[in-house]
Amino acid sequence: MSQIQACNIEELLDKFKRFLEERLKLGKPLEPKHPTISSQATIKTYLEVARRFLLNMTLQHPLPLSEDVAREYLALYKKRGAKPRTLLIVFSALKNLYYCMGWPFSTTYREAVPEEINTFVELPYLTREEIDRVLEYAEHEAEKNRCFRDIVLLYLLTNAMRPEDIRRLKISNLEKKTMKDEEGSEYDVYAISYTPCKRGRHRVIILGRKASLWMERWISFLEEIVLEAIAKTRKKVDEQEFKAIFEEYPLFPQYVTAKTDKIIWKIAKATPKPITTVRIRQIIKPYIVGALGREEESYQKSIPYAFRRGVVVELLKEHQPHTISKWIGWKDIRMPLVYDKERLVEVAEKFIITR
Repeated sequence: MSQIQACNIEELLDKFKRFLEERLKLGKPLEPKHPTISSQATIKTYLEVARRFLLNMTLQHPLPLSEDVAREYLALYKKRGAKPRTLLIVFSALKNLYYCMGWPFSTTYREAVPEEINTFVELPYLTREEIDRVLEYAEHEAEKNRCFRDIVLLYLLTNAMRPEDIRRLKISNLEKKTMKDEEGSEYDVYAISYTPCKRGRHRVIILGRKASLWMERWISFLEEIVLEAIAKTRKKVDEQEFKAIFEEYPLFPQYVTAKTDKIIWKIAKATPKPITTVRIRQIIKPYIVGALGREEESYQKSIPYAFRRGVVVELLKEHQPHTISKWIGWKDIRMPLVYDKERLVEVAEKFIITR
């Protein structure tokens, strides 16, 4: 590859990066029914796909690249037996790249992933029993080390929240709600309301008693260190002013550690950055491996989405898909069926017709 050609590719990638970051900032779809850019991780993935595409295809084809070049590239992935999820990512990255560069692109998703390809992919997920074991292990660690943040993160994951949605939560997303038990006694819990990052419906989660207790302990800890940080600035604030400041705080700031009870950021005028999705993954991994053992399967399940998949699998045993979709915030009522793990023989047993 010539030096001039390499420079051209870097210029294209730089332009593409600015385009994707603008899309993330605006939070708008490329076109109707097209997903939004939801995180920096998506931008990183699209840039990697675009780099490989440009480096490989510009060896044979001149710039600007025609749509046939993109089709040829997608065909190579299909020929190699790429999974539907991989094809979707490559297709989406190329569509964004062509749109950014102003190159014609009319290829549809179904051309990239034909209907005859099975879109169901078996992915690792945590069973109900495994989730219970992880929570029990994490609660023990939280009591011992005051890791309130970590146990709250795990409880939010057991409510099928995406890591990107968790990191975006602010204190203002929380509200106390009074519930009644079977005997009519009242008790307080936390309700969380937010709009999912992937253009879903607005969602409300009501935490259980135990999860709400951990949330209360985490918020109390957070209030304490925020007050401490404000005091270090020698700034006096009244209760109303503090409430307004605290409401805008991330529920999980990036630079707080619950283990040492120390504040490690300096409060100025701006609120701290929220935790990253990479950090969320790093936090939960030791708990899953610690609870389930150090076998290979445990490491495969030590990811945030293993909770989301497991929760949906469990809910499908007792609830209708459209109800699950409404709770999770999916617009497509068919989404839960992608997670269906029920064996054919189990389905057949439900339809035994007696005379």
